[in-house]
Amino acid sequence: MHIELDRVDRSLLALLQEDAGMTTAALAERLSLSQSPCWRRVNRLEQAGLIQRRVAVLNREALGMEIVVFATVNLTQSGRQNLLAFESEMERSPRGGGVLHHDGHLGLHLKNCDERYPPLRRLRSQYAYCQ
Repeated sequence: MHIELDRVDRSLLALLQEDAGMTTAALAERLSLSQSPCWRRVNRLEQAGLIQRRVAVLNREALGMEIVVFATVNLTQSGRQNLLAFESEMERSPRGGGVLHHDGHLGLHLKNCDERYPPLRRLRSQYAYCQ
């Protein structure tokens, strides 16, 4: 579904990108709207799929994850179900920053990977950096 975005929609998306927990009242105030039209805009953007979900950005340093690691992994078993199960597990793990890319041969590129996950056959670090 394609929808046209006006200046207010773009501003609304920018505010939610900065703080997804912002209340409708706070959004409305920042956008100089009343709450009902603001809520309707948010709802329309969600229904159109422009807002997929609202998330919290965690403090990696406070969680003991100061280093971000990008790694290539191979699963021990092939098959779409295993791939989907691995992706799901990585999304649930506080150390799993998500699957970045599939190379089509069960090789996955991960961010913030947790090497203790059992289905990993091989973990090869590509590079790491401190933020």
